[in-house]
Amino acid sequence: EVADNAALTTPYAVSDSFVPRGAIFVPRAFAFVSVPLEIPPGAEGAMIANNGYAIRIVRDYDILTKKSIISLDTLVGSRVVDGSLGAKVVEA
Repeated sequence: EVADNAALTTPYAVSDSFVPRGAIFVPRAFAFVSVPLEIPPGAEGAMIANNGYAIRIVRDYDILTKKSIISLDTLVGSRVVDGSLGAKVVEA
């Protein structure tokens, strides 16, 4: 266990620049939410949900432009639950 306010030592000089290369984390570090959306009244469509992910497909017809309109929608959100469970991967 590392004590609070412990000194951090690295093999690099303080003036060296670090370039971010990615991130590593435990899946519990973040929360992801996907909310199922309702089909609009009068439109043809379906909603599919699997393993916490949801997507809606809606098909309608625009009488003014004489075109079918097809849309795929999803509503998502995320949040950091515990930032100590992740780290940036850097290269000196």
